[in-house]
Amino acid sequence: MNRDALRAFLKDPSAFAKEPAAIDAKRWRAARTDVAVPAAQAGGIAALRPAQEAAWTGFEGSRLGLVLGPPGTGKTFVLALMVASNLVIARRADLRCRVLVSAFTKTAISNVLEKVVEILIALGEDIPVV
Repeated sequence: MNRDALRAFLKDPSAFAKEPAAIDAKRWRAARTDVAVPAAQAGGIAALRPAQEAAWTGFEGSRLGLVLGPPGTGKTFVLALMVASNLVIARRADLRCRVLVSAFTKTAISNVLEKVVEILIALGEDIPVV
């Protein structure tokens, strides 16, 4: 995200979210249908629960999303799966993939990033080095 986009986000997040998505809807769906769902069916990762499926499909075509819920509802898992699956789809298309993850605590962010690594390993993917 460039500085102008970051400023636009900080100034008015809802307007920023309405702008065209950085990732197109087709790629977003493919991340779920071609990566996450088959991996769950093969037993490599947990299957998405209905609320997690709804969150994933609800983000389709959006530039920005928010996941809220009480402890133990699978927020960390679904966010990490979204990140990892989109990274896999971008790699398959030889595209770059950037994701901004924010949370109220550094621990929450670390948990998502650690889960992304676990999922990538479960999917047999190389771990990106940044």
